[in-house]
Amino acid sequence: MNWKELASLFRITKPSEKFSDSEIISKADLHMHTTASDGFFSPSEVVKKSFDAGLRIIGITDHDSIDGLKEAKEYAKNLNIDVINGIELSAEFEDKEVHILGYFFDETNSEFTLKIDEFKNQRYQRIINFVEKLNQKQISISIDDVLEFSKTGTLGRPHIAQALIKKGYASNFY
Repeated sequence: MNWKELASLFRITKPSEKFSDSEIISKADLHMHTTASDGFFSPSEVVKKSFDAGLRIIGITDHDSIDGLKEAKEYAKNLNIDVINGIELSAEFEDKEVHILGYFFDETNSEFTLKIDEFKNQRYQRIINFVEKLNQKQISISIDDVLEFSKTGTLGRPHIAQALIKKGYASNFY
């Protein structure tokens, strides 16, 4: 599905406006995470759960990773659901962390994939620094403890939280 076809599925509405039944074509969620970053479900599971929930268009937008796209697209071939190439990139703006969503890129472009690998390496280094700061505060976890919760090596804060829970420093995510 190209961007024009996708765009034709949506229209701008005023908050008080309602869609008629004939205008509802498909349900979509264009911001989903998998185990390729900090999601709890594999790319195939995300596609299956999305399909079962009535979604027909999804965007896999893992953090600094496109590793889940191939599996998601392959699984989606057997279902009536479209998977859109997506990614959530971490950046800084005016000394604040921001997340930028990107869609419809060519995941086979070598220049693009090299840049994504660079982002993943920066993310890995940030997590190492975070673990070192925890160690300085007498909270003893290792990078291996964190990696245990990442299926692909694309690390995030939820993986640190899971390691802290396993080590008994926290009881839950909340």
